[in-house]
Amino acid sequence: VMELPPYRMPTALGLVLHTWERGWQYIKKAGTVILAISILIWAMMTFPGLSPELSAPIETTIENLEARLGTEPVEEIRLALQNDIAELNLRLKEETLANSLAGRLGRSIEPVTSWAGFDWRTNIALIGGFAAKEGIVSTLGVAYAMGDADSDEGGTLSAHLRSDPGWTPLRAFALMVFVMLYAPCVTVQIITRRESGSWKWPVFSMAYTIGLALVGAVVLMALLANFIAPFDPLKGNFKARMLAPGAEHWLGTDHFGRDILSRILHGAQVSLRIGFLVALFTGSI
Repeated sequence: VMELPPYRMPTALGLVLHTWERGWQYIKKAGTVILAISILIWAMMTFPGLSPELSAPIETTIENLEARLGTEPVEEIRLALQNDIAELNLRLKEETLANSLAGRLGRSIEPVTSWAGFDWRTNIALIGGFAAKEGIVSTLGVAYAMGDADSDEGGTLSAHLRSDPGWTPLRAFALMVFVMLYAPCVTVQIITRRESGSWKWPVFSMAYTIGLALVGAVVLMALLANFIAPFDPLKGNFKARMLAPGAEHWLGTDHFGRDILSRILHGAQVSLRIGFLVALFTGSI
């Protein structure tokens, strides 16, 4: 039996040195890699700006409403004008973000991540999480055109998500599962590259963790498809045939007006059942 060494109280000098060592490591990490990646993500969420052809109509409407607000004596109408101006400003921010490099990248992977219930705004936050996972919430606040997620302007992020019909508790739980499982921050990948001497292991680590996280979120969504699917997957609506992706139908509709996202969720549920039965059958042979 191995004898454990006697426990000794740490000395004050040892605590100071150990705290300084860990703190300095984080300062170097935050001041180099995280800062550089954060600047890169900020640039991706800012450039290219919205073209004048798209921004001019919104800006003109805002200017007209502000001019009317300055001469409107009725308080109820003034409040309504202020709400309209705030909504147009949020819309302008959203259009600018959607036109940025990060917005385009978020939309490009949306057909895959939508299986887990993530839209392009959530994708931007997850991309930002590669710099540091603790920045996902703040990036999500920016992605929802709210500025700082902790500020009181426009309401808090939690209040905004609660009022969004697309954000259900299950979707939030699926996001938590994904964030816990998907690839560690870029600093970990760089250290892995330094220790292994090759990019093979960092690439493998990112690939399998992202795949595992996506599978975990999709399985969670698929198992509860009967509760979260926004529409009946078999019910058609010929007035809503071939609609483009939008707020009501995230992935649009098919030739019969059926919601594509609902059909994907229920289809994944069927695929999981078949896969489980096949695995069970082959394992029993």
